[in-house]
Amino acid sequence: MKRSLSVQEFVNVASGAYPTLRFDADQWGERGYFYDPCNRQFGSYSIDRKEQCDEVETVSGPDELLANHCSAERRTDVQAWLRSFRIGAFANETLIWYPAYQQLARFPLVVSPLVVDVALPAVEALTDGYARQWLREQIDRPGCSACAAYFGQWRSHGPSFPDEAFDIVEKREIEVGTHAAVTAMEGLARCRACGQLADFGCEYGPGYWFSPKPAA
Repeated sequence: MKRSLSVQEFVNVASGAYPTLRFDADQWGERGYFYDPCNRQFGSYSIDRKEQCDEVETVSGPDELLANHCSAERRTDVQAWLRSFRIGAFANETLIWYPAYQQLARFPLVVSPLVVDVALPAVEALTDGYARQWLREQIDRPGCSACAAYFGQWRSHGPSFPDEAFDIVEKREIEVGTHAAVTAMEGLARCRACGQLADFGCEYGPGYWFSPKPAA
């Protein structure tokens, strides 16, 4: 059922406190999606500034969002947005982890309409033991589901760079091999889905490898 945006939703979408993906945003309005960590639900919203009206339709999870509220041409962008943050649901708060930036946002489940806590505490600042363990796991697991598989032992086993997963930020041409050298690349790449930076290089035989860079 569609309804007007609540004050809390409007403020936190406008400020960027909620994970938000915007489409067609200009002076007259915008459309997009957001995740409400306080109520643990997704929303498909639109704002018409010219008519001074807005509406939202909330859904329970990402599968329903993609199935019923996402056009085919938007699907790739929405899937990339969903992979750009991770959700930890605990007794008294919801945690949002942004792997590309190594940042944590905390959202108490009982908050005043205009206040949300987006502090970036150390692991020890979390009082819930399960929350501390979850955060440690996120810190130790860089990237998103689109790029994490390329870290560690993964190798391309050939000279083809996986440009379906990474954009090249910086590159240098190198030659690999001895008797019949092949031109390849090394440098810095960025995950196309979540923005995680990674060093990359190429070795004769195993091929390309990637190593995630910690946040600055």
